[in-house]
Amino acid sequence: MNKWRLGTYAFVFAIFSFSLRATELPASLQVVLISKILSFEHSSSHKKQVSIFVLGSPKIYQAFNKLKIKNYGEISINQLEIGASLPKKSFNIIYVGDETKIEAAVRYAAQNNALLVAPNTQWVKKGITVAIGTKDGRPHFYINLATSAASGLKWDQKILKVAEIY
Repeated sequence: MNKWRLGTYAFVFAIFSFSLRATELPASLQVVLISKILSFEHSSSHKKQVSIFVLGSPKIYQAFNKLKIKNYGEISINQLEIGASLPKKSFNIIYVGDETKIEAAVRYAAQNNALLVAPNTQWVKKGITVAIGTKDGRPHFYINLATSAASGLKWDQKILKVAEIY
């Protein structure tokens, strides 16, 4: 095999691998995984109902709404809202779909003991509490322990063993 062809294959493989890592999971899968991970956070696991605010992601809002209507998943949603800016009142979960809102969302989470969730794993380094991405082609959780602590969240050791921690 000549060097050009080998180089081309390597380049295509690298692009394909990067795109797999950078790919956002479908909204319906994200909301189911969010409902599952809540059972591993001590304060959330005891709540019968949760309130969710979606910041800048209509597809996620629609997926949560379907989850709410069908009453499927690990959580029961008593309040679901969407907006372009953070809410004035307290919500248990804030789904952050807009990178420009991360800093304000981190402050909100600390003041309201809220769980911040996002689709971009790199945002965990910026303060998002939990991101849902892929690792080796499978869904994977990424958790920021500093933001968790600042928001009063405590994770079960079972999830900490399998998640990537920041």
